[in-house]
Amino acid sequence: KLQQNGHKVAYFMIDALRYELGVALEKQLAYDAAIDLTPTMAQLPSTTLVGMASLVPGAGEGLRLKRSDKGLSPVVGDLPIGTVPQRMEVFRRRYGQRFDEVRLEEFVRGKTTAVADHVDLLVVRSVEIDSHFENDPHTAPAEIGNALKRIRVAIHRLRQQGFKEVVIATDHGFCMNTHAGAGDVIQKPVGDWLVVHERCALGDGSVAEDHIVTDAEKVGVHGDFNRLAAPRSLAAYRAGLAYYHGGVSLQECVLPLITMQLKGEDQPTTTR
Repeated sequence: KLQQNGHKVAYFMIDALRYELGVALEKQLAYDAAIDLTPTMAQLPSTTLVGMASLVPGAGEGLRLKRSDKGLSPVVGDLPIGTVPQRMEVFRRRYGQRFDEVRLEEFVRGKTTAVADHVDLLVVRSVEIDSHFENDPHTAPAEIGNALKRIRVAIHRLRQQGFKEVVIATDHGFCMNTHAGAGDVIQKPVGDWLVVHERCALGDGSVAEDHIVTDAEKVGVHGDFNRLAAPRSLAAYRAGLAYYHGGVSLQECVLPLITMQLKGEDQPTTTR
C-alpha cells in the first residue's frame, strides 16, 4: 500500500486484543468504513515481547529468539527488537521521514494529534488492555469498552487527516481465571528450560504427560531453543494468576487482524 505515493496507512499495534475483542471492535467500526476481519495465529510463545516483535517489517522471515543472561531476546537479522524504541527503529530505517509513531492514549487525548504531511505510515501503539489486566485483572474487564472507544476516536481523527487505510494487529490473546486458587498451578517439565511468562518453556528436556513438548522449529520458533513446552491445561507455572498468556491455547493464540478502507471526509458546501 505504501508504494502508492500519498496513500496514508495507519498501523495499530494493540497489546492483548483477544479475538472476541476484535470481533466486538469490528462490529463497532463497520458503520464507518469497509472493514475486514481475518483470524491469524500468534507467534509463539504468545507473549508481548515476542508478539510485538513479530509485527515489525521483516519479522515474518527473519525473527529469531536468542537466549541471554536476561532471558529472551528477539532479533531480526542483527537488530535487537526487544524494546519499543528498537522496534520503532526498524520502521524508521525502512521508511525514513515517511514514518512516525504515537501512543494511542496521547493521540486521543489531544497531546499529539497533528500528523505531518510527509508521514505516510503512522504506527499507533496501545498497551492499555494488557496493562490493566496485569495490574488489576478483577477490574480490568470494565476498561475494555474504553480501550475500544479510544481506537474508534483515533480512526475518526485519522480519517480527517487524509488517511486511506487502517490495519489493526495484535501480539497475543489471554486467559482469565478469576477464581484461581492454590491448586491451579503446574510444574515445568524436567530439563533445561527457560520459563516464558508463566505459560511456556523453551529449551530442552523430557516429555511430560501434562505438557505439549515439540520441536521449536515445527511451531515457528527459530533461534537458540531446540524444543517448546506448554501446559495442555489452562494452568500456569505460578499459582493464583487471574490473568495470563504465553501458552498455546486458542484464547492465547487465535488473533484478529482488522483492515479498513477509509472514506474521505465529506466537505461542507457553501452557497452565496
